Amino acid sequence: MLALVSLLSCGDDVTGMRSPGASDADPSATRDAASDDRSDATNADPDVVVFENTNNAFAWDCGWVNQDGGDWGPTQYLDLTLPLAMQTGQGTHTAIGCLKLADRGNSTPGGIWFQHWADPEVPDSGVHFAAGEDFVLDGVDDGADIDVTPPLVMSVGDLVGPDLTWVRDRPRPWDPYGWGMQTAHFQDATPCTAPSQLWFTSGIVGVRFISDDGVHYGFVELEIIPAEQLWSVEWTVVRWGYRVEPDAPLTIPP
Repeated sequence: MLALVSLLSCGDDVTGMRSPGASDADPSATRDAASDDRSDATNADPDVVVFENTNNAFAWDCGWVNQDGGDWGPTQYLDLTLPLAMQTGQGTHTAIGCLKLADRGNSTPGGIWFQHWADPEVPDSGVHFAAGEDFVLDGVDDGADIDVTPPLVMSVGDLVGPDLTWVRDRPRPWDPYGWGMQTAHFQDATPCTAPSQLWFTSGIVGVRFISDDGVHYGFVELEIIPAEQLWSVEWTVVRWGYRVEPDAPLTIPP
């Protein structure tokens, strides 16, 4: 835990980023009838189910792990196929979470990830994320360089489909749930952190998952919860949804 204390001592201020907003949908909607009338006439698609996190009722907290000590913190998973009233926070093959991993002298990529839940015994299980362009952070002193796969920041009207770059990190022996995509890194050459090392502040992430009937495409919209320290940053879920028809691209609705 000493390593975490040293990371927090740099005093990163990310409070200037936008604060989360609330949405107005009915949380009692069922899976079959929860796609409210958000879509306008130019983007009406009854096959796209959309759910909202009314008044931020679902607390999507990032779990954490200290890789040296093996200590874990809880993660609240969001099931992309269920409305607000049916969320349990438990991991499923159609759920995503958020993971914070402590670094170790910059030899491991300490940071924050969007994470999927996966079954090590079921190949290709778990949610895939639409990824942005890879980049590399230079290592500090004798630390290893950090290969980063960030999320692709998407917008209303964008197409979520097979032509995107899809990633789903393979499970490690000590982590059966996988890591996903990195959204922030905790240490730079000072060796402090900086708000510039938080790459996803707010936006929409494309997702896909596999069911018995095929591949389903979807999205999750998130906004950042500012914090005094980069380590303390969280995201809130604004809304999420998926296309019920399998193997068909989804146009992100307004």
